[in-house]
Amino acid sequence: MGRYGGDLRSSWIESFSFSEAGAREILTVVTKVGETYKYLDVPRDIYKKMTTSESAGKFHNSTLRGKYTFVKV
Repeated sequence: MGRYGGDLRSSWIESFSFSEAGAREILTVVTKVGETYKYLDVPRDIYKKMTTSESAGKFHNSTLRGKYTFVKV
């Protein structure tokens, strides 16, 4: 899947994307200050819900933060 950078209504998130690397599903979040976070083993349906959420930042805080392992790159 490609990069999502539509109307995110977020003061923190610039864009996010979903990819698969072998059996691993990765949701990548790029912040407005240029930081990149890769959240590991995030199901595709979570990505789809994020694309339709009212606020990508609020969705991140309630659904991803503290629940999925991430790597800052």
